[in-house]
Amino acid sequence: MTATPAVVPCPDCGTVTSHACASCGQHGLRRAQLVLTVANLDTGAVASAEVAAGTLAPRPSPGGGWHLALTPLLHDLAASVGAGSFHDVTAPTEPVGERRVPLPAEWRPELPAEHRDDLAAAAIAGWTRTPWQVFLGRTVARPASDPDRQLTRLCAVAGLLCLDLVVEARRLPGAAGGFGWEVRYELPGSTPPVRPATHPDLPAAVAATTVERAIALLTTRQVAAPAHFVRTAGPAGVARPVTLDVIPGGTDVAQVERRILGAVAPATGEEFPGAQSIWRNGAWWHTALRRAGAAGPRTDRYPERCDSRATGTVRRDREPPDPHWRGAAIPYADCPDCDPVTGLRPCDCTLGGRPAGPDCARCRGVGRRASVLPCHACGGTGRRPLGAVLTLSNLRDLVLHLNWEVGASPPAVLVATHPDGQPVVQLPGRYRLARWASIFRVRPEDLADLDGGGALDQDLRDGIVSLPDPDADPLAHYIGHTSGGHPGARRFVRAGGPDVPPLAELIRLALGLGLVATVTVQDHRLNDGDPLRPHGLGWHVELNAPALPVGVPDLPIHPTVEAAIADCLDCLDLALAEAVPADPADPIPVPSVLQPAPLDDPLPLLAQLGDRYAGRLVAVRFDPAGCHLYLRHHDEVQHLASAATLATLGASPSTLPSL
Repeated sequence: MTATPAVVPCPDCGTVTSHACASCGQHGLRRAQLVLTVANLDTGAVASAEVAAGTLAPRPSPGGGWHLALTPLLHDLAASVGAGSFHDVTAPTEPVGERRVPLPAEWRPELPAEHRDDLAAAAIAGWTRTPWQVFLGRTVARPASDPDRQLTRLCAVAGLLCLDLVVEARRLPGAAGGFGWEVRYELPGSTPPVRPATHPDLPAAVAATTVERAIALLTTRQVAAPAHFVRTAGPAGVARPVTLDVIPGGTDVAQVERRILGAVAPATGEEFPGAQSIWRNGAWWHTALRRAGAAGPRTDRYPERCDSRATGTVRRDREPPDPHWRGAAIPYADCPDCDPVTGLRPCDCTLGGRPAGPDCARCRGVGRRASVLPCHACGGTGRRPLGAVLTLSNLRDLVLHLNWEVGASPPAVLVATHPDGQPVVQLPGRYRLARWASIFRVRPEDLADLDGGGALDQDLRDGIVSLPDPDADPLAHYIGHTSGGHPGARRFVRAGGPDVPPLAELIRLALGLGLVATVTVQDHRLNDGDPLRPHGLGWHVELNAPALPVGVPDLPIHPTVEAAIADCLDCLDLALAEAVPADPADPIPVPSVLQPAPLDDPLPLLAQLGDRYAGRLVAVRFDPAGCHLYLRHHDEVQHLASAATLATLGASPSTLPSL
């Protein structure tokens, strides 16, 4: 714990907080303290440094003036914990870059020390709204960022998944260089987004684009893209081996950038609002973008359509040749749930074919209601595809495309019945994605949606579908559930778990940062044989500030502990924000644990606890005092036992209370 930090008046609201000021939390003051922390994910070692007035010697800036250099401090911290490379938890895919706190123009070395410190304190307090900045590192350094190599990989994955990779520049008034850049995946025939990208140049856009982000952009923007089967799909389910790092001629970011800028302002003197380079059929195709009128008001959930003002749209000047992989168009039927005249849609109370709830507060028993959200079945397109393409890949060397088409229904087995009489059936093996997991040498629970990494629906893994009535077509409903709301009726599945540290290292990391880790497990063995309930083990991992109460989720949402750890790391910035004292007069702790105590793998013991209380939510909270066992019963969390270690807690099962 450090001494009470200096505080300065908040420049956004002064000392009068008659309005909600996001900069200071209505305290009227800002904390003149910055804490930098680097943690090694592989060892749990943590090192921190406090930046306050007088702790760093200012350096002259190249363009004049003075600044506090943070980058050398970060590298020193990384070296002390053995991290070969590190990234900011708030921007894991972006390079850290040069970090410095500029001092006010009036700062001079010859000023009195007290005056210098006052100016430095004001600069530190106003530099960022994130006063505790944490960087995660790995012992083995990640390869240095190489835009050419990253663009090559994005191109190769586009070919693997049968997608276009689009590199786009749009004129953006006020932007550096006059253009905003974006790299994304598209389905052939889709229209460019309304809103231009904002990356300042192509290398920055490439560095910020991962395969998952590119797929997510496709999913949120191109629900209405034309739907086609994939010609290279293997009817026998044979995964096609592909080498990702080999592209004839490679990809040169600088050359692609020059071609796009040349298309925007060609030698003819005509200027266009933007241009694109499209990677399709193993080659680059370049085209200018022309203005295409104005888009009408849009009020749905997609990012480029959220602005209700009319916005100018663009179209390609010319289209590249058709992709060699594109097969026949997927037929469709009009969505029966969408009423384009009234805008009414089925209420959530009718999902799954249920009758309208008479006590439903949303529709008052009518079963239909107005909604600004897109239809859950068609994504707001008004069309329901009568086919789907499932693409499974490990994003390295194997891919499998499955074409599913509504037609003669295969034999389906009745496996359950809902309380209201709705039948639940299971389709044959080729419609159960769990069957294909072995091709990629992964567990069925390691299959995840590529657009965000969420666990794949258990029904889709097992080929389970609920029918509205006994005469309904099982395959049609299953395909509708699979493709509804997905662009081009395509579903992208990653076969493989995320690259995350073991659970023991995550717990050591949490303790080193001064946080607590809570691991929740639920053994669903009592559900075996019931296709309507979760199977296997469910996991949830959460890091929190020690002062927060123990939280146990309603239901663990991850089928593997690796997926739970990945989700926990994605939310780490929220846990860190909670740990910063709300009152700026209270100091931020400066954690440092260079040699954390070893921690045995807790997974076997956690699984044993889940087995002992099968069907119940079991949570173990790890803090500096030891570990604490909790059990959730309805809305109450019951404390069962505490011990110095998890091994001690589980050493004598007879000492634990029975249910």
